[in-house]
Amino acid sequence: MKARLFLLTGMVLVFLGNVAYAQQIGDVLKGLQKGIGGTSAASNTEIVNGLKEALQIGTGNAVQTVSKLDGYYKNPKIRIPLPDTVQKT
Repeated sequence: MKARLFLLTGMVLVFLGNVAYAQQIGDVLKGLQKGIGGTSAASNTEIVNGLKEALQIGTGNAVQTVSKLDGYYKNPKIRIPLPDTVQKT
């Protein structure tokens, strides 16, 4: 269970790809880790709620970043260009 949590956490952090967002999510997940590794284990419900909260924070921050002027079009890390064959058309 612990390995799955950290694998999912890693996937979320890679998906978001921003240190500021990763730190906010990391703060949420530190509380989960403390519950898992501490004297009282976190329940599945607590873990799921923590991950949901982390995803909500990350998604909200990502939307704010992308929705700014040129937040998508001038960011090569997230922009998906049209294929060359379509650009010619």
